[in-house]
Amino acid sequence: MASTQAQYYTDQLFDKTPFPGKAHQETIFENCTFKNCDLSGINFSGSDFIDCLFDTCNFSTAKFANTGLKNASFKGCKLSGVNLGSCNDFLFAANFEDCILDYASLHKKKNKKCSFINCSMKSTDLTEADLTEAIFQNCDLQNAEFGRTILTGANLTTASNFTIDPEQNQMRKARFSQQGLIGLLGKYGIIVEY
Repeated sequence: MASTQAQYYTDQLFDKTPFPGKAHQETIFENCTFKNCDLSGINFSGSDFIDCLFDTCNFSTAKFANTGLKNASFKGCKLSGVNLGSCNDFLFAANFEDCILDYASLHKKKNKKCSFINCSMKSTDLTEADLTEAIFQNCDLQNAEFGRTILTGANLTTASNFTIDPEQNQMRKARFSQQGLIGLLGKYGIIVEY
């Protein structure tokens, strides 16, 4: 049986172009930019994205089983329903700005010091994720799932609509605004007046 060698792309710009790579799997991209690409439904299994930027890309129904996201940046991307929890754990690091992550999953991902800026994260699964020192700037976390999530030193001062149980999550030195107290005390039936 002949062995196949992974395809390798470096310092490439893919602008409104179809996803390159044979069968879309086991392809390595380093320092590449994907701009205005429709990547919906693509199976990225076994591929590696190292220092890559995704700008205004659609990832609807894309598959990320054992995919490497090593310092990947997503800006203005649609990742609704995408399971990033199935990505390879080795050197996983991803940041998101102006993205739609509704119904996405980061279940059990270690993504310390990551940033979520101006993101919609409605019903996003963040259970058992390590989001130490993460920044949730202007993010809508309505119905986002937190359970055994590590939020040590995280900044949620401008996040909204979240419900986080302090007894079920690690939150030492996490930062919240006065308005965010409702999301922390909701289960106790406490009324917070301003």
